[in-house]
Amino acid sequence: MPLRALLRPTLPALLGRLAAALLVPSASAQLAPAWPDGSYTSRPWVRWYWPGGAADEAGVSRQLEEIAIDGFGGVCLSLAPGDPAKAAQFRPWLGPGSVEMIAHAAREAERLGLGFDLDDVAGHPLGGPSVTGVDRATRIRPVIVNHEGGVLELDFGGLAPAMLLAWPRNGEAVDLLPWIEGGRLRWESPPGNWSVFGIIAEPTDQQVEDPAPGAEGWVLDPFDPAAMERFLARHEEAWFRYDGPFPRAHFLDLSGDEQADWSPAVPSAFGNNRGYPLAGHLPALFGEGPGGEIERVLADYRETLAELRLLAATRWRDSRLVAGSQTRAASHDSSGHPLDLPALFDIPTVMAEAPLGEADRRRLHFAASAAMSRATPLVAAELSWPDHERFRVTPGAIKRAADQAWLGGATHLVLHSIRLPGGGRLGPHPPHLDANDALRAGRDALAGYIGRCQALLQASAPDARVLLYLPMHDCWAEGDAPAAGALDRWLQRSGYRAAAATLEAAGIPYHTVSDRMIREIRVEDGQLILGELPHATLVFPEVTRLSENTALKLLEIGQLGGHLSVAGSWPRDVPGMVLADIRRGTLFQALQGLPEEASSEGDDLVALLAERGVEPEPMAALGIDFIRRRELGGYLYFLTNTHPVGFDGWLPLSGHPAGVSLLDPLLPALSGKLPLRRKGERSECRITLAPGQAVFLRTVVDEVPVALRDARSADPANATVLAGTWRLNLPAADDADQADDAAEIETPMLGPWTSAADARLRATTGPVSYRLDFPGPEELVDGDCLLELGTLASTATVRLNGKLLGEAFAAPFQLLVREGLLEATNTLEVEVTDRPTQADTLSGLLGPVRLVPLVAAGP
Repeated sequence: MPLRALLRPTLPALLGRLAAALLVPSASAQLAPAWPDGSYTSRPWVRWYWPGGAADEAGVSRQLEEIAIDGFGGVCLSLAPGDPAKAAQFRPWLGPGSVEMIAHAAREAERLGLGFDLDDVAGHPLGGPSVTGVDRATRIRPVIVNHEGGVLELDFGGLAPAMLLAWPRNGEAVDLLPWIEGGRLRWESPPGNWSVFGIIAEPTDQQVEDPAPGAEGWVLDPFDPAAMERFLARHEEAWFRYDGPFPRAHFLDLSGDEQADWSPAVPSAFGNNRGYPLAGHLPALFGEGPGGEIERVLADYRETLAELRLLAATRWRDSRLVAGSQTRAASHDSSGHPLDLPALFDIPTVMAEAPLGEADRRRLHFAASAAMSRATPLVAAELSWPDHERFRVTPGAIKRAADQAWLGGATHLVLHSIRLPGGGRLGPHPPHLDANDALRAGRDALAGYIGRCQALLQASAPDARVLLYLPMHDCWAEGDAPAAGALDRWLQRSGYRAAAATLEAAGIPYHTVSDRMIREIRVEDGQLILGELPHATLVFPEVTRLSENTALKLLEIGQLGGHLSVAGSWPRDVPGMVLADIRRGTLFQALQGLPEEASSEGDDLVALLAERGVEPEPMAALGIDFIRRRELGGYLYFLTNTHPVGFDGWLPLSGHPAGVSLLDPLLPALSGKLPLRRKGERSECRITLAPGQAVFLRTVVDEVPVALRDARSADPANATVLAGTWRLNLPAADDADQADDAAEIETPMLGPWTSAADARLRATTGPVSYRLDFPGPEELVDGDCLLELGTLASTATVRLNGKLLGEAFAAPFQLLVREGLLEATNTLEVEVTDRPTQADTLSGLLGPVRLVPLVAAGP
C-alpha cells in the first residue's frame, strides 16, 4: 500500500460502518458519555514561525518542547521575515542548512508526539525568486480603439499584445498581430469605421508579501499548470536533501492573488473547453455588444480561469514535493471554484479572523462540504485576531472563536497571530508564555476543552440530509469575478443565499454541492449517496443557468429513484456561448424527462423538504446554535448558548430518541443521562445551559441498558454567596517576583481594577491574588457542588483550602468542588490574570462568587 494511503484519514472506514446506521440504527448503540481517545490531531495546533529562517538545533528542540508542554498537538512550520539587524543569522528559504534544519524539526516533533505540517511557501501568495518572465502573474490591459480608416499606429510600450483584432461595422474581424513589429502597430485599414480590441498581458506589480529571506520575488501565474511545474522544480531539487520524517501535511495558501486575470494558458484552454476562440469575441469580453453575448462570454472566461486554477493546484497536489504526505490548503478568496478547489485536498482549510463573520462561516461551510464529498474527516480553521486585539487574546476569546468555527463545520483548529507580552507572536519568538500572561494562565484548561471537543467531532461524521446546489454559472455570468470578494457580493443577492438562510433559520442541516460533486452522486434505496453519506434530496435554489451535462445526470438520478427539490422556478438556460440553442434543448428534454415522483417544486422550501421526511431541528426556534453529526446508532449535537441569559427547560429534538446524554467538555464530571419525554410529535430533553456554555448531546435510537449516572446541573435557587473581606495581593511595581514587596488591599466588595478606589489596583497589570476566608455551608458539605466566579476577566487559577480546583477561563466560569473539600472554615484563593486597559469596563474578579449545589438534571 502506498505510504500516502496509510497516512490518509480514517473517515471512509468510519463512514462505511455508519452507512447502514444512517438508515437502520445500530442495536448496540452506546448512550454512555464516553470521550474518545484524543490524539495529536484533536488537540489545538499552532503556527510556528521562524523569523528569517534563523534556527539552531537546540533552540528548535527547546521551542517544540515548550509547545508540547503548552498543550498543543502539532505545529505548522512557516518561515517568516526576520529582523534586518540579525541578517547574519538568517537561513535563506531552501538555501544551505534550511532544509536540514526543517528535517531536524520534523524529527523532534515526532519524538515529542507532535504533528508536523510544513508551509510550502515562505510568504504569500505563491511566488519567489524563480518566478520570472512568462511565469509571472499577469492581468489584462485592454486595447480599445475606434478607428475611422487609414493608417493606425499604436505603441504598446514594449509589451506585445496577446490578441489584437479590428472589427468593421459589417463583416469579419481582421487579425492585426501580423502588422506588429518592435512593439508597435502600423496598419493601413480599408475605408470605414473600425473598432479595435486587444489584450495586452501586463505583469502585475504584486510581489510575495512577508517573504522569508530567499523567498522574495514576483507572484506566480496562478492559471498556468506549466508555470506551476517550473516553480515546483526548484523546490523539488532542494527537497532531495531532506532526510526527516514526512510532514503530516504540506500546506499551501492559494488565496491573495486576485490581481491576476490572464495567463498564456488561457487562449488554448478557452478554445478547447468552451468550443470557440476567445479572440473572436473580445468586444463582448470588454462589455460591448448584445447583453446575452456579453454574459455568456464573461461566464465562459471566468469558468476557464477556475478550471486552470484547479489544474495548477492539482500539479502541486500531485508533485514529488508533497509525495508521502497529506495536503492541506486554503483556497477561499481565489479565482478558483469555492467547492471544487478545496475538494482537491486532504484537509481543506479556511483562514478566519475572530470573531468569525458571515463570510468566514460560509467559507467554513464550503470547506466542510468539500471534505464531505471526499469523505475526509478534517476541516481546518486557522484562527487569527486583528492587530489591535492581539494583546487582548485570552483563553476565553479563543474558546468563543473555536465554538464558532466548529458550528461552521471545522474539526481541526490551528491558532496563530496571537501576540504576547514583549511584542512577540506565538511562534516567531520562543512560544512559551509569560507566567503573568492570561493565555498561559488558562492554557491547560483550554487545551483540554479543545481536545475533548475535537475528539468527538473527529470521531463522528457530518449529518445533513439536504444537498444545496451552488449555481456558479449564474455567479460567473452575473457577478464581477475574478475580482476580490466577487463571490461574496454576488451571494448577497442570490437565491442560493436566501435558501441557505431559510435552512439555517429552520434548523435544517445541509451541505452545498457543485456540478462536479453532483456527477459523483449515486442512488441507493432512494437516497443520494455522496461522500458515503445518504441525503434525502438535492435542492435547486432559483437557478437560472444549468449545464446540460448536469441536467442529464439529474435525469439519471431521478430515473434511479433519487429526488430533486426546486425552490422557485426551474433552470431555464444553459451557460456558455457555443451551440446554446441546441444545448438548451438538451437541458429542457432532460428536466422534462424526470419521473413525476422524482421532483417537487414550490416557494416554501421547508414544506418541500417536509414532503421528503426532512424536518427542522426544533431547537433552532429557541435560538440555540447547533450542529448535528452522526455516530453509530444515533446523533451527536454540539450546541452553544450565545445569549446573555441562560436556558433552563425542555429542549426539543428531531425524531424520537430512546435516550439522551449530556457531555460537558468544560466540566466532564457533570456529564450523564438527561431526562427525556415525548410531547406530541416530538421528543424533548431537560437541560440547563448557562450563557456562553457549550455542550454535546448524544442521542440513540435503541438504548442499551447501561448503568449511567444522571447528568447534573446547578441549583441556583439554593446557592450560597461567599461574602466577607477579600484580601487582594498585588505584584510589586518593579518586580512581580518579589512577593514580599507586593501590595495588599482589603475590600468587602468586588469590582473592576480599572475603576477601583485604590490607585495601586487601578495601575496593576496583574496577576492579582484574591483570598477569602468563609465558613462552610452545612448543606453543601456532603456531595459535590459548583464554585461559580460570576463575572471574570479573564482567567483564574483557583485553590480551595490549598488544593487546586482548576483554571476558569471562559463563561460560565464554574469549577467543580468535590465532596470532602469543604470544611467548617475554608480559604478560597483566586489568582486572576488579566491585561486591562483604561478603556475596559471589565477587569479582574467581579463576582458574585457562589457555591451552588448540584442536582440531577430533571423537572
